[in-house]
Amino acid sequence: MDFIKERLVSLCIPERSMLYKEKEQIFKDKMDKQKNELKEEYFNYQYFLKLEQKIDSSLLFSKESESVKRAIDYFVYSERSNKG
Repeated sequence: MDFIKERLVSLCIPERSMLYKEKEQIFKDKMDKQKNELKEEYFNYQYFLKLEQKIDSSLLFSKESESVKRAIDYFVYSERSNKG
């Protein structure tokens, strides 16, 4: 779940997207290296990537709602306060 939260943070707070992309690349590299040993996990990883793409498109679509915009603003404020 932390990975999904980090993805949301990177989408809502652009200055954190590089950190997310670096972690994502490390994860991808690790999975690619262990693809043969971790066949089931690698298969699940492919589904996880598809889920991640859905988060991107769902968030963009949801931002059209005023209540969702307020929720995102609160989420961003909360995340920045926790990291500050």
